[in-house]
Amino acid sequence: MESDAADVDVRRRNFPNNADQNPLRSRLGANEGQGANDFHDAQPSSGPRGQNRRSIVGKPRASKAYVAIGIVYLCIGVFVHHRMNSYPIPKCWKNSESFEFREENARAHLDELTGLGPRVSGSDANMKAEEYILQMIASIQRSKKSHFKMTVDVQVTSGGLTLDFNNVGIGEFTSVYQDLRNVIVKVSPVSEANNSVLVNCHYDSVIDSPGAGDDAASCAVMLEMMRALTQGELVLLHNIVFLFNSAEENILQTSHGFITQHPWAPSIKAFVNLDSAGAGGWEIVFQTGPEHPWLIKAYIESAPYPHASVIGQEIFQTGLIPSDTDFRIFRDYGNIPGIDIAHIKNGYVYHTRNDLPRFIPPGCMQRGGENVLSLLKTLSTSMKLVDPGADKHGSMVFFDFLGFFMVAYPKRIAMLLNWTTVIYVYIAFVKRLLRDRSSAGMGSVLKMMLWSVLSILATWVVIVLATLAMALTLTLCQRNLAYYTHNLNIIWLFVLPSTSAAIGFHLFLKKKVFPQVSAASMVVMLQNGNLMLWSLVLALATLGGLMSSYLPLVFVLWPVICYTVLDLLGFKPTGVLFNLVGGLVPSVLIVYLSYTLLMFLIPIMGRVGMEASPDVLVGLLCALPVIVCLPYQVGFVYTHHHVGRVISTTMAVILLGLCAVLFTSAGFPYSSSPLDASPQRAMFVHYDRKFHSYEGGVVQTDANVWYKPLDFHGGRLLEIYSPSIFSNAKKASCDGVYCGRPYLYPFLPLVNPRKTYDFPASSLNVTRVEVVKEERQRLSDDKVRLNFSMTGPSHVTIFISELPKVKVTEWTFGEKVPVEVHTIPPIHGPTFFIYYSHAGPPNTTWHFSLDVQVKPEKDLNSPLITMGFAGHHLHGPNQITEDVKRLENLLPPWMMAVRWSATYDQFVF
Repeated sequence: MESDAADVDVRRRNFPNNADQNPLRSRLGANEGQGANDFHDAQPSSGPRGQNRRSIVGKPRASKAYVAIGIVYLCIGVFVHHRMNSYPIPKCWKNSESFEFREENARAHLDELTGLGPRVSGSDANMKAEEYILQMIASIQRSKKSHFKMTVDVQVTSGGLTLDFNNVGIGEFTSVYQDLRNVIVKVSPVSEANNSVLVNCHYDSVIDSPGAGDDAASCAVMLEMMRALTQGELVLLHNIVFLFNSAEENILQTSHGFITQHPWAPSIKAFVNLDSAGAGGWEIVFQTGPEHPWLIKAYIESAPYPHASVIGQEIFQTGLIPSDTDFRIFRDYGNIPGIDIAHIKNGYVYHTRNDLPRFIPPGCMQRGGENVLSLLKTLSTSMKLVDPGADKHGSMVFFDFLGFFMVAYPKRIAMLLNWTTVIYVYIAFVKRLLRDRSSAGMGSVLKMMLWSVLSILATWVVIVLATLAMALTLTLCQRNLAYYTHNLNIIWLFVLPSTSAAIGFHLFLKKKVFPQVSAASMVVMLQNGNLMLWSLVLALATLGGLMSSYLPLVFVLWPVICYTVLDLLGFKPTGVLFNLVGGLVPSVLIVYLSYTLLMFLIPIMGRVGMEASPDVLVGLLCALPVIVCLPYQVGFVYTHHHVGRVISTTMAVILLGLCAVLFTSAGFPYSSSPLDASPQRAMFVHYDRKFHSYEGGVVQTDANVWYKPLDFHGGRLLEIYSPSIFSNAKKASCDGVYCGRPYLYPFLPLVNPRKTYDFPASSLNVTRVEVVKEERQRLSDDKVRLNFSMTGPSHVTIFISELPKVKVTEWTFGEKVPVEVHTIPPIHGPTFFIYYSHAGPPNTTWHFSLDVQVKPEKDLNSPLITMGFAGHHLHGPNQITEDVKRLENLLPPWMMAVRWSATYDQFVF
């Protein structure tokens, strides 16, 4: 039972109960003769001084309010989940016209493409995918309407570029490509137009993956869009260029080849990029621009099933997501504005053998196809493609509400609306301050306003600390990623602990800090404090130029409107219903946003490396809806009794959930279920290394299967569940340039080799990288050019390290400027990473050179640099060796490894 002191009325000398003196009471013009109220305020329940208020007005039990609030938020969550898993009915030839998009046809293309198996650039399957796409294009050409013209081109392209991944701790590296291919179709009016809109997909896939979601589904959708478009009566004003690129997974190479080299590229005025970070779900517009706000307007006008968020754009463009799309290439190298659209659901199958057509639900492709086809029709008939006018500059705030409708407005309007709202809120409080200073005293009113803001701010801090404490608990108990498969675990691991901690904090405030403040006054004080604090956040976000500032705007504007209307209608601001209505739209919006973010980010936690606990990020994301929703409802702590019992009951649920996580399979992170697999990711690389001296002799050789786990658990769980596999294993070492390891991508800072394992294996009998060093070319007294020719498999990575008193100043790779990649101790000094791929004959030769500057005291004929060459066999008969297969037979069913073989040769030149 709570202390009766919590229910004693505020003493008149501190918080007067008189209507004209109460510093927290708004005055309605009709009742008080003061004009319209600024916000709302409650008339506190009062009685004689020192009398127990409960004896006059009985308080309801807190459990009733808590259950009612819980049911409301449960309904919101269930509705959001149901809504985001709803799709239109797929169309087929029986229930549609020929000019309509048919999922039936797109599914047939998807099955054909994925049936070829993994389509790694340079593989036979990649070439067969090209052949299939060309066959389907030829079929569409034969059946098109006469007012359309179709031109087909197969581009063979070579080049290079520099990519900056500093934001994710990788640094910059150079990507070089040779003889890669693009299939390009231009659909135009008979009298061909001068301007074009581009739509892009990639039909290659990563190692071992059939790539249904990433990105065969997009290419299948493009083929069906092309058929439906050319069967219709639409008269094009501009060309539509369909780009099927063959090497996006080679880190965006063929899109670069198209936009920098193809003769049609100069005609492109806008683009739509289609990609995926999962399989199925609602496709989302997650970035647009740069600038050109007319593009998102065109999407809003045309898409029948809109789903877009400027928050995704701001998150993605920070570089915090370990992924990228061709959008970056078209934007940076083509200087073209565009729209980036991707599927983000079921990231568990992304880049794995499970990326199969069956994980793309019925109606998903219908939804995406109708949206993008409608968008292309709008863009290809819009005069803004040629001259956007005033819509060329500026940015747009845009977001959808549960997929029902879109909200979008220019950034300049956002700034005006935000500042108007902030100023209105603070003017209202200043007016109240000036109005009540004579009755309650300026200091008293200021003190209460300060307490109201500090109380809500402290609530936020408590919520965050509770989630961080749970994340630390999971780490200490080695139960990280307990929500990875069983997503509902986030409720008792993060949501309920932060909620109960915040309620407990307010129970403490009720008993110890505000024991003499009336319950009604406390509720209103917290409501006003919440508005003031979110107004401050809104002001800071506006100052920072964040377009995601629409969120705090909604958190302020909706309650202000609702509180004012409800107050005018006579509803008490202390009631649960009053607060539920005031927080309804903010709550729905934040639950919808949090659901989308968690659905996207939780699977990503299985591939972010072993350096940082993922539970911190997931916990903070779970704290976000609690931070937003709880302050609207927490007033029930002050208006109801037996709050302690609510907290006790919640803690019991948390304890039961935590015990289930710690001691049962409910907390095991991975699943091998064939219907809904969420495996632990790993890489098995069978490598064969040779280290060569400056004189050319081999000084060291070894061969192992390199086991690289990709999440925070590393190899710990595998050691527990399959200890026999580690009988001959040893921790991997870091010895040589870039640790002397055949990394395919520059992930050394994310996957530290000293946290990985080597299993003894036989030597490889495969094609190695052959390097021929030609005679040194002396450029000046302190500069030398080193010339090389190289042959090898279709994918090669090169690592370069400078020896003392030497600096690499220029090379023939990519943009010719050497860029450093990030490394880890014990590596010191600049290291360079070059990714090279080709799709030509196996004996394709690559010629390149390096210019190095040497300090005067160093001999130009002495060793200058150390270079490592890794030849990766990502496809074909040499990809998966018998040693890897034997190890795979020992793996638990919940682990899935990506497999390939590689040679590594290190030289001193």
